[in-house]
Amino acid sequence: MPHNLVLLSPATRVNDCFVSDTDINASLPVNVKKNALVAGNPNDPNTRFQAEFYKKIACDIVSETVFNYPYPYISEKILRPIACKRMFIVLGPCGILELLKQKGFQTFGDFINEEYDQITDPKERFIRVVSEIKNLCNTPLSSIQYYIRTNSAKFEHNFTHLKKLQELELQQIADKFDIKL
Repeated sequence: MPHNLVLLSPATRVNDCFVSDTDINASLPVNVKKNALVAGNPNDPNTRFQAEFYKKIACDIVSETVFNYPYPYISEKILRPIACKRMFIVLGPCGILELLKQKGFQTFGDFINEEYDQITDPKERFIRVVSEIKNLCNTPLSSIQYYIRTNSAKFEHNFTHLKKLQELELQQIADKFDIKL
């Protein structure tokens, strides 16, 4: 088997059924099981963050749209695990975790080796992210649960900070351009 492949097990194709036509608000096809892994509608404020789904996971593997980008950026993808008070590993541009820290968020370098964030070579960064995912998968569940319980303040900080982010960003712009809000 080639060493450059990432294999997912068990394989799933449930997401292939979510959009069955060109209408962006397409409803779920009838053949999707009622207990599909990812339920919810991104346009519905009651289900957009899929909170029920997030109750069953400890860490979100966030895959940004563009991995090899010249600068880091924050998208809605990374904000979802923050909104649901979960850890995350980011498969994204170099420096994205550093940018989150600059914006006031706390990351999980005390539990997950986040050195991958500073690797500029995209192939090497990808390999390191996969390595960290494997390390996390090999961590005893009791250790993960203990970390989550003992770091509830960090999750709450990120959640609260996210709620204030719009105000903070506007204030930073106002300060930079000497504008009175």
